Amino acid sequence: MKEGLPIPTVSNHFSGVQIVIKRTIFQKINLSGVNNDVNNGVNNDVNNGVNNLPPKTAARFDSILRLIMSNSAMSAQQLSDKLSVSHRTIQRDLAKMQEAGIIIREGDRNGGRWVICR
Repeated sequence: MKEGLPIPTVSNHFSGVQIVIKRTIFQKINLSGVNNDVNNGVNNDVNNGVNNLPPKTAARFDSILRLIMSNSAMSAQQLSDKLSVSHRTIQRDLAKMQEAGIIIREGDRNGGRWVICR
């Protein structure tokens, strides 16, 4: 049986209506890219995407990916609070990870989510 588009969900959102249509292509990338052995899979993704990272930065990238895997809607401020680093540091890290193709942002700043590409 051929798969069609997923059924959209409709919900009340503040003073309007929110319609969500899930993108199946991102789900496939997400599922095929995440290694069950999180330690090795995430470290390989970070090392392959961004060259010559200092150990402290690589460990922070690893922690960011783990947090995103547990909650894809996590904001930069929440990541900053969880990792006890400045908001600006997290913003720079997220920008580097996006440039390297490790993660992408889907949706807007307030209601979006992070998608792991590898």
